[in-house]
Order: sequence, then structure tokens, then C-alpha cells
Amino acid sequence: MFEAVGEHILVQIFKREKTQGGLVLPSTSSDPQAYGVVLSFGGNIGFIAEKGDYLVFHPRGGMDVLMEKRVMKVLKSNEIYGILTDEKLKEGLVPLTIGE
Repeated sequence: MFEAVGEHILVQIFKREKTQGGLVLPSTSSDPQAYGVVLSFGGNIGFIAEKGDYLVFHPRGGMDVLMEKRVMKVLKSNEIYGILTDEKLKEGLVPLTIGE
């Protein structure tokens, strides 16, 4: 597996598949932000989130990593906008994978 080091956070990328009203979004639509679940973070940051938390960040931030068909991203803490705490906002988010 891959572990974040230093001042980095490793997240698995999620995409919004459905709106809060239940509408299925076409694959060509895009959110102005990206979503990810924290997998690991380096020891050199005072990071407020924990493993398993859902984060919101800029879709062009960080570096993309592909492992085992899962799309992940390595971010710095200053690239993160916030933590999703509302369960309703998490509905419709699914992991982004390649080749499935």
C-alpha cells in the first residue's frame, strides 16, 4: 500500500453520482470541487481530520495516484477546503475507479 509522509494527506477520490434529490448525473458533468476519503497522513502536520473523514478540495489540487484501479490523490493540508460532516452531503458519492 501507499502511505502519506511529511506534510501530505492521501485520499481516495470520490465522485458525485447522484444529486441530493436522487437525479443521476451524466459522466460529463463535473462538480466545482472534488471529494475524497482520508486514507493516511504524514506525521509532520497538525491535521484536524481523521482516517475515514470525507474531505472537499480543489479538483486540480495535489498529485493523482492510481493503485489497484482506485484513483487517489496526495494533497497538502492547505489544499483542503473542509470536512463533510453532514451525512446527506455524502449521499451519492461513490469511489472513482478505473477500468470497472
